Amino acid sequence: MPKQANEQNIQDLARILEKAPGKKSGTLARMLGWSREKVNRGLVTLNDKGVLLYEDGDGHLYPYREDED
Repeated sequence: MPKQANEQNIQDLARILEKAPGKKSGTLARMLGWSREKVNRGLVTLNDKGVLLYEDGDGHLYPYREDED
C-alpha cells in the first residue's frame, strides 16, 4: 500500500500551490524539501480531498477555478 501524506504536508503543499501557481512538481519538491514522489502523493491526496488542480501541457500546476462571469 502506498504511503499517505500527512495532513500538515498536505496543507503545506496546498499553500504553496495557492501562493506560487504554475510550478512543476519538481520545483514544488525543491521548494518544500521533498522528493518528487512525496509531492505526487500529496497531489493525489489533494485531489482525493476535492482540491482540483489544472496541469497545462508543459506540466505546470495551477489551482482550478471556474471562470467568473
